[in-house]
Amino acid sequence: MSVLVHLCRVCGHQSAWHEGGNGGYTPCWCCRAGTADPDPAPTLLPTTSSPHGIPEELWQPGTQRNAGTMHASRTCACAACREAAEGMAAGTTRREHPLAAPRLVGLSGR
Repeated sequence: MSVLVHLCRVCGHQSAWHEGGNGGYTPCWCCRAGTADPDPAPTLLPTTSSPHGIPEELWQPGTQRNAGTMHASRTCACAACREAAEGMAAGTTRREHPLAAPRLVGLSGR
């Protein structure tokens, strides 16, 4: 499922990667230090189904993802994410992740 994320203005990775134990999954010094400077404007990280590459629906803000796993998280439900999700439902334009691809390589997407 596609998701709205806040990117760190220092390293460009998702600000969630700077939280808790997530830093151990990336070699990024900024993520490992836990010192995110999140962009307040959300960015769409689109995903596609495998193997057909069909664009997936958006996880709504505040939705629990990967429930029951060690990677469980909740999508951001800030006012900017709620507004962006409403705009997407209405068909307005949105900012997409610069590294958006049908299949991300590694956690950094690079």
